[in-house]
Amino acid sequence: MRVLPPSSPGPRSTFSPTVFSKRVRRRGARPVARCTMNPVRMCVGCRTRAPRSTLLRVVAVEANIIPDERATMPGRGAWVHETHKCVDAALRRRAFVRALRVSGPLDTQTIEKRLNGYGQEVNGSK
Repeated sequence: MRVLPPSSPGPRSTFSPTVFSKRVRRRGARPVARCTMNPVRMCVGCRTRAPRSTLLRVVAVEANIIPDERATMPGRGAWVHETHKCVDAALRRRAFVRALRVSGPLDTQTIEKRLNGYGQEVNGSK
């Protein structure tokens, strides 16, 4: 199998190498590239781009920031790394208020509990 070098990926995608088999389709024809594009989002805390799977989506529900693990809740969302450093930077810069387009202060108690480990499964408990 051959791995082709990456071409110029778009600004909102990451590139994973395309693998081709040695099977020849027809004389002189090039194999069709099958690349997988992973969605990329920007962390509102550190303002770096990262794959969507490494970030946590949060939404504002009645002045509360709620973590959206499945990224399916309705409404405007903001993406942040699940670290104290990024969440603190976002709170300090008021990035959640701007990204979620809400007026007034937001209650961050839910996301802080999540970062501290409350409400997560421990040793397979349900």
